[in-house]
Amino acid sequence: MRDHWKLWIEVGKAIAADPKVQALCPVCAAATLDVWDTPWEKEPERWERHMRCPACSAYNSLRMEAPAPATPSTQRPESSLKRH
Repeated sequence: MRDHWKLWIEVGKAIAADPKVQALCPVCAAATLDVWDTPWEKEPERWERHMRCPACSAYNSLRMEAPAPATPSTQRPESSLKRH
């Protein structure tokens, strides 16, 4: 058994930070994941971010929540991930 779950975690972290990151599928590595958000009607500050591979149909999702406003002490440095 391969450790796909570890790769999904890394991909999920990158996509949670920026949904425009071009991430390869952690299962087949043959295609870039399609990413889309679905709002929660009862809680508008929350949504789900879906990730699906168009090549092998692998799927995963993240529950997202609007972050608290950043202050200088809580801002994170820019990621080194390649963005398109």
